[in-house]
Parts: sequence; C-alpha cells; structure tokens
Amino acid sequence: MDIQQLIYFTTVAKTGNYSAASRQLYISQPALSKSIKKLEYELDTHLFFQVDKKTELTDTGKILFEKAVPFLDEYYSILDTMREVAMQKKGYLRLGIPYGLGRILFDELISDFSVEYPDIVIDLCGHGSQHIQELVLEGKIEIGACIQPPQIPDALETLPLMHDRFFLLVHQSHPLSARSSVSYSDLKHESFYMLNNDYTMTMVTKENCARAGFTPSIRLIVNRSDIMADLVSKGQGIAVIAGGRWRYENYPNLKILDLMDGENDFDITIITKKGAYLPYAAKYFIDFCKTRLLPYSEAQI
Repeated sequence: MDIQQLIYFTTVAKTGNYSAASRQLYISQPALSKSIKKLEYELDTHLFFQVDKKTELTDTGKILFEKAVPFLDEYYSILDTMREVAMQKKGYLRLGIPYGLGRILFDELISDFSVEYPDIVIDLCGHGSQHIQELVLEGKIEIGACIQPPQIPDALETLPLMHDRFFLLVHQSHPLSARSSVSYSDLKHESFYMLNNDYTMTMVTKENCARAGFTPSIRLIVNRSDIMADLVSKGQGIAVIAGGRWRYENYPNLKILDLMDGENDFDITIITKKGAYLPYAAKYFIDFCKTRLLPYSEAQI
C-alpha cells in the first residue's frame, strides 16, 4: 500500500463512483479500478460494494477511510511545509574558507549572498585547505573552499570558481626587487615567511623549492597571508603568496615578482561531499556562486 493508492481510494469514496473519481484524478477508469483491486488484494478485503449505480464503502472500507483521511491531511501538510521552507529561503549554512581566499573572493561573495538571502544564517570557519577538506568529509561543514591543485580526494565534489597564480613578495630594497620575475632557484638563500602545513600555499611552496633543489629556510610561521605581507614590508624575509595580487599593488614598501617556474597556477574551488545531503541553504549558495562567477574567471593578476 502506498500514498497514491490511498489517494485513489479516498477519492472514489468521496465521489461515490469510479467515473467521477477518474475524471478528478486525471486517470482512466480501468487504471483506477486496477489500482483499487490491487489495494484490496494487498489488504485481503473488499473495500467497496455497488448499490444501484453508487459505490459504497464496506465495513473495512469505512475503517480504512477514517484512518486514511487524516493521514493524507498530514501528508499534504508535510508537503506544504517543505515547499514553504524552499520558497522562504531560510536555513543554516556551515561554510569553511581559508582566510586568504576570503580576502580574494569570498568576503564580498558572502556579503552579497547575505543581502539576497537575509534569513539564511552562515556559520563561517577559517582554516587551511587541508583541514577544510577534512571537515567536509566528516560532515562538520556543508561547503568548503580550497586551492586546486593539489588533487582533491575522490570523495569530494568540486566546482572551480576562479583561476589565479602564486607570486612572490619582497621588500622594495631587496636586491631581487630590480627584477620583474624570478625562478625558485634564485630563492635558495632567502628566508621565507610561511603559513603552517595545513595550508596548500605552504605545501606547494615547499614542493616548488624541492624541485629547484633546496629546502626553504623558514624565518617565521604565521596563520594569515596579510601578516606575511606586513612582515615583508618591514624589510625582513620574503613570502610566496597564493593569488589576489591586486591586494598588494599599493602596499607600502613591497615589490611583487612573477614566479617563472614551478607549479604556480591554481583554481579557487568550492567542495562538497559526494552523496551527502545538502540543505537548501547550501544549494542556494552553490547556485549563487554559479550565477555570479561561472564560467569561472581569471583573477585580477
């Protein structure tokens, strides 16, 4: 017995004949009769009998009708509530974004999303890309943002939003500042500011240095790229930064250099867990990103 059978049954009971019920239900009378016979077979009882040209309920039919009507009322109420949730655009969204990607892209995007969806509460956490991937896989957040490459785990769905590149920050008094670009091999004897190993930017920088034949000398580990920029602007050390070059074009005492070799191109990507339930709020955010940013664009580099 399913919902559709109960709808057919109660409609026949209310109209008093199969012909009127079939018109109301927009199905053929033979198909309706077949569905009722199947229901009677499953319940092992007769639900209707004929009096002249009118279809009447049997004793068991009356009992089923008394139970089915409030049951279907509740069923329709549930459907109405679910539609209201979808139409009212309310909800709660758990979102994880590395601080640097927030400055490059997501701060403005989230602000605009909140204006369009004022009744959706966003619970925002900031971590490195690696930790954010773990949070999505564990179901602790619905949507995360990260840099790709490196390869994202197969258990995650990805949606690239923007393309960007790594670049180098040096003080304007640094000997390398006279150049517009450098190779990683030129950085062998430099002191680096870096984020911790939870950040893809750090992993990629170390891998690029390894390809150039050296292990980078790390002067200080911090948790935000803007802190790295502040330290470089004070004349100590260098920093490889992942994207958002425009942020530092007017930064005091800084020179921006291109990196000629290594893996420097990446996509800013949002991730969700494959097969996981996504609440309406998460679906709205993904659709908002698609509308605003796809096909994904080149960053201002």
